[in-house]
Amino acid sequence: MVWEAQKAATTISEGVNEMGRIVANTTLNLCFGILQEVGEVEATLAEDKIAYRGSVGDAGMSTSTPSASMSDPGPSTS
Repeated sequence: MVWEAQKAATTISEGVNEMGRIVANTTLNLCFGILQEVGEVEATLAEDKIAYRGSVGDAGMSTSTPSASMSDPGPSTS
């Protein structure tokens, strides 16, 4: 009877250990997936920031005031 009790205790202990490993692996997999998503979002935000800065720089150059020589047609010949 002692042997059967030891066998039952060993089986329970192995089951608890296996459940612990499953829970730990599941948690780590979820965390890894979340970190990957965060990394992808950060990369996208960085790309968007670079694109925004580039478009603001382009818009600043294209909306500059024309020089006097370009806006003044000169004396009228009429």
